[in-house]
Amino acid sequence: MVRVHVSRLKEGMITGYPLMREDGVILLKEGVALRSSHIKRLRELGYEYISRITGSKILIWMR
Repeated sequence: MVRVHVSRLKEGMITGYPLMREDGVILLKEGVALRSSHIKRLRELGYEYISRITGSKILIWMR
């Protein structure tokens, strides 16, 4: 599992997979170019890391 801190996300990065919570709710669809508002909202919701744990999903993890 690869964990990336949300502070390392940059505007313009494109999601290669859906960003999902642990319960399966999709936060951002595949192919979305990150905006500063997306990154800010992830921080506001208390998310600190994204983790790629399978070949088909990226999950958002809270610390």
